Amino acid sequence: MRWTRTLQTVDVHCAGEIGRVVTAGVLNIPGATIADKLMHLNTVDDSIRRLLCSEPRGTPAGSVCLLVPATVPEADVGFLVLQPDQAHAPAWCDDRYARVGHHHL
Repeated sequence: MRWTRTLQTVDVHCAGEIGRVVTAGVLNIPGATIADKLMHLNTVDDSIRRLLCSEPRGTPAGSVCLLVPATVPEADVGFLVLQPDQAHAPAWCDDRYARVGHHHL
């Protein structure tokens, strides 16, 4: 088998919620802002979402946090939430991602 893409992920669990955080292996998503990156994922190329959120790698109940380079100087990193239906803005940022960012990155 020949690998064409390698992704580094961390599986997380917090209060019954499962998820996965992609920490390496994704090239920068096009866009000047997080909103632009979200729009690109949802309208131009959602292959990374389908790869990570579909069986056998994903589940309907889980979500994937995609870490991307920060788009503003005061941020260390940006992130988008990938779910089986589409990519979402992280307005509901919950504890599991904050903990992974604090302990593993």
